[in-house]
Amino acid sequence: MIPELQFPLQKIIKPSLAHQLEILHIIKLLNLTPPKNIMDFGSGNGRIAIPLLRMGFNLWAVDISYESLKQLTITYNRLKTNSWGKLYTSTTIPKKIEFDAVVGSDILHHVTIEDKLHDILRTLKPNGMIVFSEPNAWHFPWYIYVFFLLSWNIEKGILHCSIPELNQKLASTGFDNIKIEGHGLFPTLLSNNFPYLARLNALYLGNIPLLRYFAFRLIVAARKF
Repeated sequence: MIPELQFPLQKIIKPSLAHQLEILHIIKLLNLTPPKNIMDFGSGNGRIAIPLLRMGFNLWAVDISYESLKQLTITYNRLKTNSWGKLYTSTTIPKKIEFDAVVGSDILHHVTIEDKLHDILRTLKPNGMIVFSEPNAWHFPWYIYVFFLLSWNIEKGILHCSIPELNQKLASTGFDNIKIEGHGLFPTLLSNNFPYLARLNALYLGNIPLLRYFAFRLIVAARKF
């Protein structure tokens, strides 16, 4: 993760409604109860890691940015209580640990998906889960956002994050029980101040059959054989 693009620390400590609903969707598909061992691949400074640690999961945060991992550790040590899970950090995927699940947000479109899926598959226990939250290539407003506010050279991998292509890549890697749900028919931040509409948009409208192909985000879940 590029330091200047890190998730705002205040939003990690006090998540917005849109962020809470994204976490809720991830947790629903993860379908695990703590304590379990989870790897947050591309953790950054804790957008997904902190909520999972707060729930009691033991979490290995993996990110190429030492600075991001340092900030995550500081936040964890500042907030943790006895009910929190344990945090471990690494700049590479651990090779001697088998995980119950691997999660991530906004990371698959920044890597070579097939290569990293193979690496992740090897770290999972039999029947282990992956759950990722990614921008949807078929939600065309993303390209306006990238054009004006981000760098296409960094974000161009979004082109590979559509339901058909992710299904194909997951199946060819060796994952089973693939489930890809839409998260938000419209950008979720637009309804942040209207809880009912925010929940309706994030968890229901974006997952209507056919319409989910054009959802704002995709929540991608699959299981190891």
